Amino acid sequence: MNNWEIIARNFLQVELKKQGLKYKDLKTKLASIGIEQSVTNIKTKINRGRFQFTFLMQCMKAIGIEKIDLADYFAKLNLDVTPTNEKQK
Repeated sequence: MNNWEIIARNFLQVELKKQGLKYKDLKTKLASIGIEQSVTNIKTKINRGRFQFTFLMQCMKAIGIEKIDLADYFAKLNLDVTPTNEKQK
């Protein structure tokens, strides 16, 4: 698992925890917006940290998150995400 996969996994797990949700709760909430996923499939996707952006958007919509401040999230992780070409200037 690379660092970006760990970040993606942790991001979604933290958002679920903030809402007090388990994977079975996410399954129910996804179903309420027309997305059918098994608990096992959800758990596997999140735990591996390798999922499509579509899945992340569906999860965020299902749990009621409308805005994601990635700059703030990256800052908390002390991540430098400046594009390589801008670092050279």
